[in-house]
Amino acid sequence: IRIVLSEQTYGAVGLMTQMGLGPDQMHGLVWLILIATAAGSLTSAFTMNPAKLYKPIAIALGLIAVGAFMDAHSTVLTRPGQLYFSQALIAFAAAFFIGPAMMTGIVQVIQKGAQNLVSFIVVFGIGQNVGGLLGSALVGTLQTVREKFHSSQLSESVTLGDPDVVLRLQQLSGAYARVIGDPALRATQGQQLLQQQISQQANVLAYNDVFLLIGVFAAIGCVWVTLNHLRPRIAARRAARQTEAADAAAAASAID
Repeated sequence: IRIVLSEQTYGAVGLMTQMGLGPDQMHGLVWLILIATAAGSLTSAFTMNPAKLYKPIAIALGLIAVGAFMDAHSTVLTRPGQLYFSQALIAFAAAFFIGPAMMTGIVQVIQKGAQNLVSFIVVFGIGQNVGGLLGSALVGTLQTVREKFHSSQLSESVTLGDPDVVLRLQQLSGAYARVIGDPALRATQGQQLLQQQISQQANVLAYNDVFLLIGVFAAIGCVWVTLNHLRPRIAARRAARQTEAADAAAAASAID
């Protein structure tokens, strides 16, 4: 889960930074994430059931998947206000899962002997830190690779033979008409602006790919956790039905 949570710690922040936004423009988003994290912690504390620890983990993965899929539709016009709901879901999930995840390990350790409890706590903490670092590294690498791909695709589609491209260059170079008198220099500045816009668009598309992949992984994790814990129940019910059928058949034979 720490790996998919990189959607928030690296992805969303990186996307907003790519849009040219700084910490001052993201105050509202940061406060919302803080509030959602507190809400997730309180909800986890009051609803945790030691007998059903898989439920909050599955719910957390589901919320992360929903938030990531929502962020996967970002554009160059996306601003922090449009990420409030998705990032609140992810922040809530991040705090909601940590308690049940740790409790699951503690229960297993206690069953094998409480002498390993301290070691588990240390390993759990290290695992969370390593997972966060690994997630950021993987997300960053994927974003860079996809940015190069999209940048190449967009650059190939931009040619001076396209009337729309020529018109866009004229519009961009026209912005310097009052400060640059040389038409050739204005054209050069217009081309640089167009290249910057292409690079920004490529980065946004790359972040969308990252968000989509994180959403898929989170959804798969949610399904896997759910099925992994429902399988014993399904098997137990099936065995009970077979036992009932066998008892009924034995009773019928005895009557005959």
